[in-house]
Amino acid sequence: MKRYIILILISISIPFSIKLHAQKLQNSHIISIIDTINIFPAIGFINSLNERIKTPNDSLTNLFKLNFPELLKKSTIYKINYLNDNYELNDSLKKYFINTIPKFGYIDNETFSIIPIGDSFNKMISQIPGRYFGIIFYEGYLNNNMGSQLAKSIAIATTTAILTGGMFSVYPIPQEPYLISDFLLIDKTENKFLFYCRKAVNGSPLNEEKVIKLYQKIFNSYK
Repeated sequence: MKRYIILILISISIPFSIKLHAQKLQNSHIISIIDTINIFPAIGFINSLNERIKTPNDSLTNLFKLNFPELLKKSTIYKINYLNDNYELNDSLKKYFINTIPKFGYIDNETFSIIPIGDSFNKMISQIPGRYFGIIFYEGYLNNNMGSQLAKSIAIATTTAILTGGMFSVYPIPQEPYLISDFLLIDKTENKFLFYCRKAVNGSPLNEEKVIKLYQKIFNSYK
């Protein structure tokens, strides 16, 4: 499973210092009035610093996942049916979507509108009631040792000031927390992608208001 976490990291991870440009695609051939969206268990992780290297943190990820289904329901007017872990996408489907989603940045709505879903996914959802299915990828960052980092920053700044006679002080600033997510909406009846959106929000991925805000932006982007 860890090899697919690495694939996800490569496909959706964006350095915190780079401004994220929102991406959105919508099927121009299908006009749908959506009531219920079946959401597969979200795929992703929350990072933290480990010896100055940003790496997935199991504890933070589990905390994020704990309330995520309820926060998602508060983010939209649509009825959300968050599927349990029995419906988690298998590794081959995860790899398929991980390889497919980055390509969306290079196509237009017309091309997006005619791409078929694929037999493997159709087979998986054929017995699940409902027409509309959502897949969520996410990646966040939170320095769970912020107090220690700030203490180190102050110590470094003080030492620098002493050594330079007060001329210079250097404050290593910890990375800012963020949450970024890709959302893909699928129409089972039409066997087509219906909507894709990627957005990000600054702030702790464990902050409920931030999580709700992010997914409100995503769902509100669908017209």
